[in-house]
Amino acid sequence: MAEQKDTSAYWGDTHQHSDVSPCGGPEGKLSPAETFALMRDEYRHDFLFLTDHDQAIHDEQWEEIKAAAESETRPGTFSAFPGYEFTTEIFGHYNVFWKDGTAESVVIRTGDKPLVFGRRHPRELLQRLEPFADRVVVSACHPAMDACPNTWRVRHPLLRLAELCYAGGTFEAREAPLAIPGKARLYVQDALISGHRVSFIGGTDTHKLRSTGQEFHSLTGILAAENTPEALFAALKAGRTCAAVKCRTEVDLSISGTPMGGACSFTLDTMEEMFPLEIRAAIRPTVPLTHVELIHNGEVMDRKTFQSQETEPLTFSYTYENPYIWNSFTNCYDHFFYLRVRHEHGAIAFSSPVWVLFHAPGE
Repeated sequence: MAEQKDTSAYWGDTHQHSDVSPCGGPEGKLSPAETFALMRDEYRHDFLFLTDHDQAIHDEQWEEIKAAAESETRPGTFSAFPGYEFTTEIFGHYNVFWKDGTAESVVIRTGDKPLVFGRRHPRELLQRLEPFADRVVVSACHPAMDACPNTWRVRHPLLRLAELCYAGGTFEAREAPLAIPGKARLYVQDALISGHRVSFIGGTDTHKLRSTGQEFHSLTGILAAENTPEALFAALKAGRTCAAVKCRTEVDLSISGTPMGGACSFTLDTMEEMFPLEIRAAIRPTVPLTHVELIHNGEVMDRKTFQSQETEPLTFSYTYENPYIWNSFTNCYDHFFYLRVRHEHGAIAFSSPVWVLFHAPGE
């Protein structure tokens, strides 16, 4: 893959519930251990983050979740992770992903009453997680959803991920393909334009998991060297992710050697060294492609169209050296690029962004 030839995409769900969560009633739900085992054995996921609602997790249930993650992990085949959904009443929802189930892995709840959505500000969540920064990362859930939108009021180094693909649709932008109807100006692209730096993931958010007959339309691909909890978590935290709906198409992007989730920067003095930008893309489709689009700051910068049943691995290189682009860079300090890959039958996949940052004199 582009700049990461020693990695593979491992696919799984970053938003899944067990019988610990009360939503949807108890009928047909599975225990944490059963949920991990089902995703591993029947649905052939490479990993799963279990994210039950925080206000439903008592201390003994948290111990059960952590123990299940440890017991159901199969190094090299399946990685199980403990997590939870920080479920606020007015500030949106945030998934907290822990690397493992050590004693440091704790549940910080939105309120003090069980089974009630709290009003604790996500800023407090992130501040209280700071001592464990090497073991935890946080995602903004279903950001523009009408029922519980994310207000994007918080910026923090631990808030590194956003749920772009969700339950068969996307929260990319209001007018984007497969867009889920929601609140204006709260989509992931809006957050990127406003300066948030988040990589992309996908989650199903199933509340009534069954052993048969279900499809998991929105998944996360983590580009890592091996399928172990350590390797997958490190790659997730670094933003080496792609997100997909109805496919498992691996999408990788790099700019001048900087991989997905990373940022390269320049000043007026180093502009000539930075440009032309060398943008490299690599795609491993699992269903036939129709379009590959390079997105720059919310606009389609390049589009490639496919008429054949293309499912072979593809690589592209883009070079941008037009002085007009240089001028646009100095007029807008933070720039982001990502790939949108469109397929037949409504399938879609995304790379995570790469940022190019301009530092003005005196900064």
